[in-house]
Amino acid sequence: MLLKIFTPPQPLGLFIKQLIYYRDYTAEAVFEHLIPDGHAQLIITLDEQTRTLTRFENQLDLNLKSSWISGVQSRPVTYVGERNAATLCIQFAPGGLYALTGVPTAQFHNRFVDASLVLGNEVIQLREQLLQLVSPERILHKTCDFLQQKIFAKTTDNYFETFAHQLLCVHRDSLAEVSRKTGYSQRYFIQLFKQHMGISPKKYQRLHRFQQALSHLYQAPHTPFVDLAHRYHFYDQAHLINEFRYFTQLTPSQYLTTERPYAHVIATEELVS
Repeated sequence: MLLKIFTPPQPLGLFIKQLIYYRDYTAEAVFEHLIPDGHAQLIITLDEQTRTLTRFENQLDLNLKSSWISGVQSRPVTYVGERNAATLCIQFAPGGLYALTGVPTAQFHNRFVDASLVLGNEVIQLREQLLQLVSPERILHKTCDFLQQKIFAKTTDNYFETFAHQLLCVHRDSLAEVSRKTGYSQRYFIQLFKQHMGISPKKYQRLHRFQQALSHLYQAPHTPFVDLAHRYHFYDQAHLINEFRYFTQLTPSQYLTTERPYAHVIATEELVS
């Protein structure tokens, strides 16, 4: 398998977290259980295969092809494992999807949307151009050019996203404190936050805290759960376990027994229930 991960420099890096390109990829198991990572994505397939989502919001066998937008997910989803696949994943920084599309990001929350319905012929033409390229570097460069032209034709400022993240996840402010510091009413701040970030401030805080705990556990699997709960500001160990179940459908102990190619991907021969 060929894998390339590119982190765009600023100013594009303010809106795009990273681009992930791979080809000749075959999953290690029948299914891949994807844990929410807090980011929206634009996914472009560079082969003619259909990707099949087997479990999503009680729907079965959602077929995805060519290109689609995956909004911020707050529940795990399961794909049928890919075979000899070639794919480009554009992972957005907070506010990046809104900057690209101009569509309130909350409309994509827990959804998968055909990208051509949002970006029109431009994304179709981009995919056709990428299919003609062989070099991963040229594929990534062409994609960055497309993103820069689309995003900076509309905006060059993501001040709100940066400030909101600092208040909610670094300072861990309550909505009342955020309202006082920003001058916005709580209702207006929530509305603006959903428009830019895709989910509510409370769920964003929960997901960010879970991501920190998950990354820590992936890198240091012998960490006692009570220490993990304390380090990342869960109320107690039971709270940590409940949040883990919500976002992964697994307890932390069950997660540690799985085959994990990456922190957010579980390779499994059976559907996770």
